[in-house]
Amino acid sequence: MGQAQISDITADKEKHYWESHDLYFEDFVPGHIFQHNQGRKVTELDTIWHSALNMQQTFQPQANARLKQDIESGRTLVSSLVIFSIVNELSLASTVNPAVENLGWKNVSLPHPVYVGDTLYAESKILAKSSSETDENQGLVKVETKGVNQKGAVCLLVERSFLIPCRSQCEG
Repeated sequence: MGQAQISDITADKEKHYWESHDLYFEDFVPGHIFQHNQGRKVTELDTIWHSALNMQQTFQPQANARLKQDIESGRTLVSSLVIFSIVNELSLASTVNPAVENLGWKNVSLPHPVYVGDTLYAESKILAKSSSETDENQGLVKVETKGVNQKGAVCLLVERSFLIPCRSQCEG
């Protein structure tokens, strides 16, 4: 009662869907929200690897052990790029499989800090979709992905656009 269905997944009455794979253009409806299944705990090693990989010596909270303790909480602050990477990876299973191409991100905001030991979760709201102007077998989907911590605080908001195939000729 009050449930909708796309492909082989069912939504609750608020049009929240649990993560699924192999979604096509037709499965994305503006206003629907995909709850991504897994969370990911942020570790000290995440910040170390990120800093080393990106030569991030200039970000003092990551490069200097004395400075990387947040003054108020005494906890280790996590780089915004680590947060961005983890939340986006959490969202990919149902929003890019079998996507053709990621087109980019915009309107990135980080309204709440993330600390080592926090667990991040993600959900994606479908904002819009349209047929591709260059390929009738592909469509453009725009989502807003929200990353939240274990307490429900929003740590990341980002809009992402991607091309995805249609089951048949796209109409959208």
